[in-house]
Amino acid sequence: MEFCNYRPLVSVVVRTSWTNENPGERLKSCKKLRAYGACGFLCWVDPEMCERSKRVISRLLRRIRDLEAEKSSFDEGEVSTRQSYTTAYDSPGTRGGLSYVAIFH
Repeated sequence: MEFCNYRPLVSVVVRTSWTNENPGERLKSCKKLRAYGACGFLCWVDPEMCERSKRVISRLLRRIRDLEAEKSSFDEGEVSTRQSYTTAYDSPGTRGGLSYVAIFH
């Protein structure tokens, strides 16, 4: 077991950084959080990534967050979408339950 510089001794934990500068890189740090008087001990576990890898990972993480937000907003509106679909599906003047629309350019 490893210990940091804190007195009395506190064990070290492995965390994952999700900053744009170090996305996904693991580090060892004081078990205490900074707000609770951590000693400041920090030691990187993974070798440093090249700049291109950092940019690519940051962009991918941003895309994932955007897609999750889009899915969440869709899920919240899903009930109203189903209701409007059911209304359109059952409305008179439809053929076989579907409406046909012709678009000319």
